[in-house]
Amino acid sequence: MKIKDYRLDDRPREKALRFGLSSLSDQELICLLIGSGTQKKDALQIAQDLLEASDNLHRLPELTYPQLTAIEGIGRVRALLIQGALELAARCHCQKACAQMVTIANTDDVVEWFQAEYGNQKQEHFAALYLDTKGQIIRHCLLSLGTLNCSLVHPRDAFREAFLCNAASVIFVHNHPSNDPNPSDEDLELTAKLLQTAGICQIQMLDHIIVGRDSAFSFRAHQLLD
Repeated sequence: MKIKDYRLDDRPREKALRFGLSSLSDQELICLLIGSGTQKKDALQIAQDLLEASDNLHRLPELTYPQLTAIEGIGRVRALLIQGALELAARCHCQKACAQMVTIANTDDVVEWFQAEYGNQKQEHFAALYLDTKGQIIRHCLLSLGTLNCSLVHPRDAFREAFLCNAASVIFVHNHPSNDPNPSDEDLELTAKLLQTAGICQIQMLDHIIVGRDSAFSFRAHQLLD
């Protein structure tokens, strides 16, 4: 059924105004975002094609600009609208996750923030969160930006920043674009070096957390920092 065949009150825009956005299906939400169809396909058909290409939204954040524009009916402007909406949602999630965060009582407190900040990145990012003696955040610093599957950071760079901000402890984080948070051999080797350097510098290494889009691995929780 095409949108023009719907009763007026059942069309996505009118339905959203009357009942709220939560009343819309995934397909109808996409219709609302892209606005209208083309001569060949109406908005519902285009939305359905996008749902199929994104595995029912599961892979939508992963779709690249060329992959979006390859879908009939999604041109340059609509592809940017979709990516812009995803970026805005990600920023809102990140702001919400860390808005009230001043003191870290447990490394679990920062997992959601780190997932929001780095989980959808397509390159490996290696960052650090520096804390004072009371567990309050001093600085959040991106230390390294890697390739698609490799992030390089040297312990001296990680702890140089710690000294510059007079940190008492540090939490390291990096992402795995594959969404598999399990540490590689290189991750285990780097973590051992970071832990050794932390001992020499007398700065407590609270955790090293690996995040994916919807997954995380804590070296502390797996007793790999003992």
